[in-house]
Amino acid sequence: MISIILTCVIVPLSEGRDQRWPLWIFVVLAAVPFMVAGFLRYEARLSALGGMPLVDLALFAIPSFRRGVLVATLFFFTTSFYFLFGLYQQEGRGLDPLHSGLSITPYGIGLFLGSLISTNWVRLRPRLLAIGMSIQVTGYAAVAVLVASGTGEFPILAAVFIAGFGQGIAFPRLYNVVLGDVPPHQAGLAAGIVNSALQVGSAVSAAAIGSLFFSLLGEAAGERDYAFAFAIAQATLTTALFAAMLLAIPGRREAGIAAARRRP
Repeated sequence: MISIILTCVIVPLSEGRDQRWPLWIFVVLAAVPFMVAGFLRYEARLSALGGMPLVDLALFAIPSFRRGVLVATLFFFTTSFYFLFGLYQQEGRGLDPLHSGLSITPYGIGLFLGSLISTNWVRLRPRLLAIGMSIQVTGYAAVAVLVASGTGEFPILAAVFIAGFGQGIAFPRLYNVVLGDVPPHQAGLAAGIVNSALQVGSAVSAAAIGSLFFSLLGEAAGERDYAFAFAIAQATLTTALFAAMLLAIPGRREAGIAAARRRP
């Protein structure tokens, strides 16, 4: 059922632009909330009868988990950055695949360094997810602005590095934050839900933001046309990540609980 629901979201978003947004696109999208409601009702009924639901709705009564699943979904909206940045480099700037691949290398370097360095920031652990995401948002926003303004290559690569560095700090903490209040016997099921949320965010991002990119590009083929379409798409995914960052900021109660756990 989940696969069907996801298909009813991804296919219309992917095909809508090419099909010139026919009526069936909107009909299928409008049916999604009802399908989700039906699925949740079935899972709740199965749980009440003593069965084994695919999604234990009781987990969503835990505030940190409920918010964390939404953070995870929005966190992987950044997936569209990788292929859209590659399209801009190859089709817009005319780079060959090798140099296009090298242009994303600073992201990987930043990702590695961010996760390595942040392991020593013990006092900041409760806030590392939000801190890392704020750095990532800064890097992504800078990429959008620099590409739109036609800035040279080096500043863009520096911004790509900053974005990767931020993700390197944030991603290792994502599961800890989301699963921190989940009972141990439900940890496996909860982790599976988080993994699914990440994949859903990735798929929806690729379909929706990719469609936005090509809609903005239209029939144009110049470097500035690609730069404009990429900048708007990049700003959109940065907004999603910014929303996730705000949700990831721990409240005073959560920060206090985390501090208590660190005490011997």
